[in-house]
Amino acid sequence: MAHHITRHIRLRFAPYLRKPPPILHGCSLSAIIHPCNIVYAETLDEIRLHLILYCTTIMINLFLASVARNTLNKLVESLDCPPAKLTVAFIPTAGNVLKDNWFVTADRDKLIDLGFKVIDVNLEGKTKNQLSKEITGVDIIFVAGGNTFYLLQETRKSGFDEIVTSFVGKGGTYIGSSAGTLLAGPSTELAKDIDNQEEAPELKSYDGLALVDFVVLPHYDDKNFKDKIDKNLQNRQNYKYKVIKISDNQAVVVKENSFKIVSN
Repeated sequence: MAHHITRHIRLRFAPYLRKPPPILHGCSLSAIIHPCNIVYAETLDEIRLHLILYCTTIMINLFLASVARNTLNKLVESLDCPPAKLTVAFIPTAGNVLKDNWFVTADRDKLIDLGFKVIDVNLEGKTKNQLSKEITGVDIIFVAGGNTFYLLQETRKSGFDEIVTSFVGKGGTYIGSSAGTLLAGPSTELAKDIDNQEEAPELKSYDGLALVDFVVLPHYDDKNFKDKIDKNLQNRQNYKYKVIKISDNQAVVVKENSFKIVSN
C-alpha cells in the first residue's frame, strides 16, 4: 500500500515586489520539497513558473532499509537502467568507531555483487567542497550503518547534510542502511540507549536530515534491539513524529509523492 505525502512550498519574495503575492499552500506535490529549499522570485509570473516547476519536475528517491543487503534486490527491480551503469558513493563513516563493523563491508560487497560501481567516501576531516568533488557525477549515495550519533556529528561537521539535501532535491537516489536510514528522518533521538552517544561529543542536536517527515526505525525484529526500541517508544508515547518500524528484511521506498514498505 502506498502512502501519500504532501508538502508546502516556501517562497522568498523580492523586497521590491509592489504588492504581496497570494498565499500558496496545500499543493499536492509530485515530490517532497525539503523545508530548506527556497525559491527566489521577483514577479508573480516567476512565482507561478517556479510553482509549476517544483510541482512537476522535482522527485525524491529514497530507499531506507534496516539491513540494505537483504533488500537491495527490490531497489534493482525498480531501476530504469542496469546497476553497471550507475555509480554509488558509499559512506562507511558510521561504522568507523566500531571494532566489529563487518556489516558495513557486507553492504558494500552486496552493491558490487549486484553490479554497481562503488566509490568510498569518508566524511571525517573533510570539508563540504572536498566532499562535493568526491561525489560529483555519482547516481546514488549509500549511507551505511554503525553509530547513528557519530554519523550525524560528522555529517554536520563536514557539510555533508547540505550536499545530501541538494543531491536528493535534484533527483539523486539516497540509500540508507540502519544508521543511514535514521539519519534521513527528522530526528535520530530514538537511537538513544541503542547507540553510544559518547562517540559523538561534539553533537549539538538530534535533528536528522529531514528528507522525510517520519522516522524509519530499523531492526525491529532483531532480539538485540527490540526491547530497547520498545522501551524508547514507551517513554515517548506522544512522540511528535510518525514512526515506521521495519524488520531486517524490509525497507521503506519513497518515490515521488508516496512511500511504501517492501519486504524480501
